[in-house]
Amino acid sequence: MTLHKLVPAALPWLFLATACSPPPVQSMDVAATDAVVVETGPMGEAGVCTRGAVVTPHNNMDTMCVGFTARPCEGASGDFCPRFVDNNPMRPKFVLTQIDIQQPPTLAPDRAIGRLLNTAIRNATFSWGIDIDFAAMTVRTGTMQQPIQRLLGSGYYNEALRFTVGGAPMPGTADRWNPVNLMITAMGDTVTTTVAPLITIPVYDEAMAGMLLTELPLRNARMLNLKLTAGRNCIGSAQPNFNSCGPTNNRWNTSEAMVPNGILEAVLTVADTRRIQVVSLSMPLCNLIAGTACESMGMPVSPDMFTNRPDTMIMVDGVMQPAWTLRANIAGVAMNIAN
Repeated sequence: MTLHKLVPAALPWLFLATACSPPPVQSMDVAATDAVVVETGPMGEAGVCTRGAVVTPHNNMDTMCVGFTARPCEGASGDFCPRFVDNNPMRPKFVLTQIDIQQPPTLAPDRAIGRLLNTAIRNATFSWGIDIDFAAMTVRTGTMQQPIQRLLGSGYYNEALRFTVGGAPMPGTADRWNPVNLMITAMGDTVTTTVAPLITIPVYDEAMAGMLLTELPLRNARMLNLKLTAGRNCIGSAQPNFNSCGPTNNRWNTSEAMVPNGILEAVLTVADTRRIQVVSLSMPLCNLIAGTACESMGMPVSPDMFTNRPDTMIMVDGVMQPAWTLRANIAGVAMNIAN
């Protein structure tokens, strides 16, 4: 059983789902909703599952978060999908909600970049959209326009987003953040895309609105085995006690029983990462991946001298370049995407 689309009340709130039981008495702390569903619990008990709305501050009184708790009457399928939006099953749209990088190890979730990316996802300053069209067997994917408004009680989960088209700052071309259109293959609710020669996703600094923190130039990028769950409203599933402002590495299940719920594969070239700065860490992205300085006294250091050496080669503009393979497990949730 999955969550239903909810109608926000006038009070700022977070969703708190309850077990199958009679609806609670209305009070100053509980806002009424129209999402009342008669269901059967796991032990066969009948009841009414209601969603009460309570004001629950999180993250240093930050109420611009969304919280849900899985209910017993939702069953044990593991497809817990906390959302505000219900997708059209033939045209599901998502934003990534967690990215757990498995390779290279220097970008793992417990390392600087891994933490930075998932914190930015939580704050909607790293926003990657996926628009699947099952009729045409295509997908449009890329970064969402900034700024993305976060609202009390719903964060950005109920916002209308748009893909970025043009406007990327120098150095680099103005269209490098544009979305790409790819073909897909599908087996039931599992989707795999073809390869995009290049997808570049920016990451913004939440503390300084509109300031570019870094960007990820992903070459030969594709998504594999995206498991669309809960009526094609999630990629993967969420933890039973979900809070979008919770710890960055365990809000979503990017894999279950050692099997990924969705995979992102790409390569990061040494040349690309040398020129990409991570502003908050005052160093090139290359340094973080290589595990050592990529330049010495203004001169490039040979990749053979890196602690974490490149593991592949890729052809870029007719020249073979050293690169690192990137492989990440991902999760996502239904989202309003306007274009």
